Amino acid sequence: FAGFKEVIASALWVRADEFFHQGLYPAILPIVRMVTWLDPHNISVYTTGAWHMDYNFVDENNRSDKRYIPQSIALLKEGIENNPNRWDLYFELGWTHYGKKLEDYAGSLRYIQLACQQHGVDPNTGEKVDRPAFVDRALAHAYERVGDFNNSVKQWEKSAVRAKELVSGGKTPAEYADKSGEATC
Repeated sequence: FAGFKEVIASALWVRADEFFHQGLYPAILPIVRMVTWLDPHNISVYTTGAWHMDYNFVDENNRSDKRYIPQSIALLKEGIENNPNRWDLYFELGWTHYGKKLEDYAGSLRYIQLACQQHGVDPNTGEKVDRPAFVDRALAHAYERVGDFNNSVKQWEKSAVRAKELVSGGKTPAEYADKSGEATC
């Protein structure tokens, strides 16, 4: 029965995507809630659902509707409760705070720091994989936004060292790119 819930959740998620492409945004929220209830470990539903609320839902004047931001934040925090060891959710929460809607750079810094303490998970094997390098670079930007230039420079230096290690280790960009959201069939 446990696997059946994930199948139903996947079918509902496909339907939510259809609603998105039809511009039927209000229909997406109940589906996001059902899918996270059925499959609380589906990271994409939390991140994409929050992204829809943060950026895609608009008011009657076709302007970004900030009324959905608290729901977006609550959804990401729920995702973190259900999946505490994933960088993705912390990063998205940090980005929500960083973005033009909130400009809460201290909140952004806190969550991106937490993202930098986590790794990704290969959905095919369940093994830990490195988080993508852009997460660490975002931390440097977050330090800069709060005026902590010393830590910003240190973080840029760490990012440069990591990039050099990846390149000098003979890995191709495809080998060190984020694979935590890719599932193969």
